[in-house]
Amino acid sequence: MYIWVDGADQLQGIQKFIKKDADGAHYNFALKGDIDASVLENYESIGGDTGYQGTFDGRGHAIIGLTAGGSDATNIGVFSTVGEQGVVKNLSVLAGKFTGKDNVGAIAGVNKGTISDINTYGNTITSDGHAGGLVGTNEKIIKDSTSVSNVIANSKTAMAGGIAGSNEAGAVIDNSESNSAVEGSVATSSGLGGVAGRNEGTLSKVDNLGVTNGGDSESSAVGGIAGINTGSIENAYNESFVTGGEKTGGLVGINKKSGSLVNAANAGRVEGKGAAQDAAQEIGGLVGDNDGSILNGRNGGNVTGTTYVGCIVGTNREES
Repeated sequence: MYIWVDGADQLQGIQKFIKKDADGAHYNFALKGDIDASVLENYESIGGDTGYQGTFDGRGHAIIGLTAGGSDATNIGVFSTVGEQGVVKNLSVLAGKFTGKDNVGAIAGVNKGTISDINTYGNTITSDGHAGGLVGTNEKIIKDSTSVSNVIANSKTAMAGGIAGSNEAGAVIDNSESNSAVEGSVATSSGLGGVAGRNEGTLSKVDNLGVTNGGDSESSAVGGIAGINTGSIENAYNESFVTGGEKTGGLVGINKKSGSLVNAANAGRVEGKGAAQDAAQEIGGLVGDNDGSILNGRNGGNVTGTTYVGCIVGTNREES
């Protein structure tokens, strides 16, 4: 059984209700139509500290123009945290603005549940910590979803991804596509990726069509799929421009010893940029700095840099 959500006031009222009755976090909600959320002020992300544990079904409708968060806010999105039992599905989030100190995404700051069949378009997501087109941090499952937004890493320690800032160990992003512009407003070495800033879990059947731009800020650890990979990337494809300082790759900036790429290809241009001498080093068509494994990888894009530049990898470590 679902409770209908019909209008911006009712959307904002969900978290107010949960604060009065904690059981409300387990209720199921469904959108009755598109919601113009641009009229809302002081929106509180649904779920609070404990997370949303019910099923939220957008029924193919959109939340439009929502603004949430602030410079010191954490866990920001339509939801703060999607809890272990939580499900968010069949929803579009359009033309929103989400800002915070850590864990910021159009759908949720943190996902511990299941997010599926999501479309985000035209949002701006900015964080000093984890920023993602859908979620700041993914700890469980995102599948069958698309992100077309502007995602900004706003500090030297920030990480940003077109879908998730960080995909944690055991987490999965499956059958999903990003056409987001991912960038650092200042130089960061924590990871900028077309799909995930940092991947410790599994990225499967993912495609990136958006520009991953770490070059203007001279950020390092930049990749068309993931900035830093210690997990598994399989059946992945980057189709767009990737630029960064050192350790920049068409798919992955830094592939650690535990990281693997299987059936992965790059078709976009990869460019190392930097004002300092040798700043644009370890630039690769697939991986900038590789210490892990690559199986059946292909590169069709041009690769430019200053030092340690390769069509497949910039640097290949001794036992890789």
